[in-house]
Amino acid sequence: MDNIPDVVKNVGRVAGWIISGDGSPKTPQTEDCLTLNVIRPSNYSYYPNGSLPVLVWIYGGGFESGSTVGYDNLTTAIVQRSVELEKPVVVVSMNYRVNAFGFLASQEVSNEGVANIGLQDQRAALRWIKHYIGAFGGNSSQITIWGQSAGAISVSLQMLAYDGNNEDLFHGAFMQSGAPIPVGNLTEGQKYYDQLVNGTNCGSSNNTLDCLRSTSLSTLSDAINQTPGLWSYQSLVLAWTPRADGTFLSDNPQRMVQNGKVSNVSMVSGNCADEGTLFAQSSLNVTSDEDFEDYIKTIWLPNASDEELAPLFEQYPSERSAGSPFNTSVANAITSQYKRIAAFQGDVVFQAPRRFFLQHRANQQPTWSYR
Repeated sequence: MDNIPDVVKNVGRVAGWIISGDGSPKTPQTEDCLTLNVIRPSNYSYYPNGSLPVLVWIYGGGFESGSTVGYDNLTTAIVQRSVELEKPVVVVSMNYRVNAFGFLASQEVSNEGVANIGLQDQRAALRWIKHYIGAFGGNSSQITIWGQSAGAISVSLQMLAYDGNNEDLFHGAFMQSGAPIPVGNLTEGQKYYDQLVNGTNCGSSNNTLDCLRSTSLSTLSDAINQTPGLWSYQSLVLAWTPRADGTFLSDNPQRMVQNGKVSNVSMVSGNCADEGTLFAQSSLNVTSDEDFEDYIKTIWLPNASDEELAPLFEQYPSERSAGSPFNTSVANAITSQYKRIAAFQGDVVFQAPRRFFLQHRANQQPTWSYR
């Protein structure tokens, strides 16, 4: 048991990686954020114009936070290593809007057709890359998009965008810990929109969306910080997330996958074994079987009947030696329900969507997976 890592000791460091990429100091925030970075070999002039494969990085952060800054060392190291291997590549990283700035959802948002702005930011960056990357030595016909966590989910949703029409913007997809997740339509984000409206004193406005647009960055940010976040009790039941809007995402991603509305490019989709351990830290006050069942009923599956939930509870036993981190006995059983919740969340958000995606696409396009 001496080789089992301590989840509690490592949670802060890992959370830092997820939020900022490398635990770096907080990056200054601005609404003028739609920038990208292009990293190419220093001796790029030795390569014919437009000849190098292109790798496009999309960061994660629960659709709540993140920036390219935290990954500068990573993207630079990849280019350096590619040169050492005599397989040089160009790497591009992009910023996109997150939380309510990028994923505001409501009837009002639907009426104005301004949904999934964060995904639209990514799409705009991909169009720019396609058009201009040749000037940096990149091959516009050999572009792979790559992401981790919410970045991997973003990659998968770019594959589904516009019913699988990728506009020839990318030719491969690499997804680390993320696949098309089940999301509802825009009106399922209404309660968070309304909370934001009330928190910015826009409730009495005839046009609440216009009122939000005119609200200062600091006021809007303060109101966003009062909505449920990635580290709140509901954790991975995200307030700000992509949702089906009828255009960019024409339907629930799972249904789109079932109907074959997926870009037919080579792809890799993989997960770690214990995806839910970090996020289960947000519900340490769930300490009994009754608490666990209530947590699932109220936060995750509020519309499910007791009959439907009974077999699910059986699949996630409350024994302290079971659950995630798997194969670690009672180590890291922070509470009697912690490993149980970690296993459930890891399956629902990461493992099940990945397997569903692969089952439907493995015979349709070149596909690889790992775990």
